[in-house]
Amino acid sequence: MSCLELVEAEAGYGRIKVIKGINLCVEEGKVVLLVGPNGSGKSTLAKVILGL
Repeated sequence: MSCLELVEAEAGYGRIKVIKGINLCVEEGKVVLLVGPNGSGKSTLAKVILGL
């Protein structure tokens, strides 16, 4: 079975780390919801997953 997997993912803007050490495995056919306050890195994590 396939999965979307992130291992110790990190991302940021310039020298500022926005997300660090994210581990995630989502199995095929599953749905995941990212919830958090403004500025918590939800959009940045989505960009990492999409490769932007």
